[in-house]
Amino acid sequence: MIVIVSTINVLISSLIYFNYDKKVFYEDTKQKLEILARVVGENNSATILFNKPKEAKENLQTLKADEHIEIAQIIVKKKLFVSYKKNENIDEVFIPITPYSDTVIFLKEKALVNAPLHMDNDTIAEIRIQYSTKAIQEKLQGYYKIIALIFFVTLFVASVLAYFFQKNITRPIFELYKLMNIITEKKDYSLRSGNMAKDEIGQLSNGFNQMLDQIEEKNNELSYQKELAEASLKAKERFLANMTHELRTPLNSIIGLTGLLHDTPLNHEQINYLENIKLSSDHLLAIINDLLEFSRIGSGKLQFEENEFSIRLSVERIKNTMQYELRKRNLDFSCHVDKEVPHIVVGDDYRLNQILLNLVGNAIKFTPKGKIEIFVKKIFESEQKIGIEFRVKDTGIGIRKEKQKIIFDSFTQENDTTTREYGGTGLGLAITKQLIELQGGEIRVESEKGKGSTFIFSIPYLKKEFSLKTKENNAPKLGHLEKILLIDDNEMNLLFTKSILEKSNFVVETALNAELALEKLYSKEFNLILMDLYMPETDGFELSQKIRAIDDEKFKTIPIIALTAAATVNEINKCFAAGMNDYIIKPFKKDELISKILNLTKK
Repeated sequence: MIVIVSTINVLISSLIYFNYDKKVFYEDTKQKLEILARVVGENNSATILFNKPKEAKENLQTLKADEHIEIAQIIVKKKLFVSYKKNENIDEVFIPITPYSDTVIFLKEKALVNAPLHMDNDTIAEIRIQYSTKAIQEKLQGYYKIIALIFFVTLFVASVLAYFFQKNITRPIFELYKLMNIITEKKDYSLRSGNMAKDEIGQLSNGFNQMLDQIEEKNNELSYQKELAEASLKAKERFLANMTHELRTPLNSIIGLTGLLHDTPLNHEQINYLENIKLSSDHLLAIINDLLEFSRIGSGKLQFEENEFSIRLSVERIKNTMQYELRKRNLDFSCHVDKEVPHIVVGDDYRLNQILLNLVGNAIKFTPKGKIEIFVKKIFESEQKIGIEFRVKDTGIGIRKEKQKIIFDSFTQENDTTTREYGGTGLGLAITKQLIELQGGEIRVESEKGKGSTFIFSIPYLKKEFSLKTKENNAPKLGHLEKILLIDDNEMNLLFTKSILEKSNFVVETALNAELALEKLYSKEFNLILMDLYMPETDGFELSQKIRAIDDEKFKTIPIIALTAAATVNEINKCFAAGMNDYIIKPFKKDELISKILNLTKK
């Protein structure tokens, strides 16, 4: 930039001076020629009046003193009176000139002068001179050379000076640039620029340092807030783990013993009481599960499977699952799956089942009479994916328009009366919405108060041919174990779990604490260990680590299943870190427990 600006300035200055000097030179030459023409006329006025061309010609010979005068002529009454020519090789330039006009004309290498000769207010003749301007051209060429020389000298000097001086400008800029890259790479906002100059670069560095001060302050504040948030999250997870353990442990006993009692001979009244106990237990368990699911989604630790499954079978399964509630409320139920919906897609069938159960369960809860319908259709198809839309329609109480936007918010129902009359935590739809959106889908509701509601959601699934993993058949083979060690400090849970296992023909021994469990492990052979996680003195995590640390191969390989009521992600991860092979969440179903046992012990 310095070189360009300097060069342009020199060029402009040189051209201005050149044009000015050229103009001055032409003006001086013009004045000289006009004076010369008048002098020639005045010296020959007498010869013209007395018509003496010979004397006039002799007078014109004096013009030889000026080598630039090539031709001089005296014209009287438009006729040549006398002429002078420097030599015979010079050609006369013929240009029409108005007679008796006072004129100077510049050509490429010539100048023509025409000057009238006046006497007693009368024009008696005119003088014409042809003048050579080669001197002017030579001077102009000299100017060109001088300008070119000035241009190159200026360019060279400016380049040299710019090379040395630019470092004073670019060095601090490059240092600032390097500092910026280091900060970006290392995320170290404590670094500062050391340029304290008073110029513009110094001001830029000062502004950069001030910006870093603000970023560092905000970063420290965010780090502190992050630590608080992490501490709060850990506290929340500990609280959830403790609360779910305390709630699920007695609930597991209630549900388990209710199931065992149901298998004994009972009269009609007793069966009715048991069904009410089961209904209340299931309702309490659903609330606990909703809270845990909401917590897992909020922590970002929810993962989705990619399994090949049939949408038609999934919808049909919902119908079978909800038959009891539908018959109880005398509601009609129907499913309509469009023929364009493929038989097999790839996605998380468990989460689809969870979403449909939630929406159909809500529809049943808020529909006193009428019917519930499920509609399934294809809405788009690409090379790899296919979009499926589900509609769950009911003829229930409906939702007011102004409340339709908030029903998907956490802990929100249409009003307090809804909660008291129909129950629920207000988490079901919030969880459903997040499960759908995490799979790349969306959900909305169409409803009118008193005329029912339609919940519409769509999920994009992979086509079968683009499945990322093959679903293996891991169904456990039927068989029995010789002996299982069951460890739990809660005698009710021991009774319930032992009863389930013994009815499935397993041999079960129990231990109320870790010390008794280790004694039995040393003295007897077991094929599998079932242990509760939270026990006094030595908990399940520590006991599992102690078993794995025993210097005997059988203790390092014996399958261990955790019985936990704390179903948080951290608790489950701790199970595997402690050396356990699997876990089962209380309250559990009999088939689920047997399946896990057989999976870990099949040959």
